[in-house]
Amino acid sequence: MPQEPIHLNMIHDWFCSPLWWTGESPAKFGPVEEGELPVDIGLWEKLTSWAEEMDATFNRHDPLESGFSDPDKRTLWDRHGFDLWMALREQLGGTYHIRLFHENEWLNPEDFPVSNRSDE
Repeated sequence: MPQEPIHLNMIHDWFCSPLWWTGESPAKFGPVEEGELPVDIGLWEKLTSWAEEMDATFNRHDPLESGFSDPDKRTLWDRHGFDLWMALREQLGGTYHIRLFHENEWLNPEDFPVSNRSDE
């Protein structure tokens, strides 16, 4: 019987981990902390830096004004997040089902195959 995939979401949330347990399998909900996944430290640091780049735009005086003021910078940040999502999925393999919140919509892994996956 195939193992139930481990469900995660990749999404920016202010001053939190960019990876979240979804509450499905395993029955955990909340931010994924460093060391909870078999991800090499280099990729984990890139994910953390990606989240911190958006965190740096936070406007504590007017939170609704937070985010990149330059649309080109936002586009580059979104693209970088997509690339990190693909790298994360490639590194973790098919036992993980990871969705990405990208440009205001959820992207599902089945719609964006990762090349060179030996476990699918």
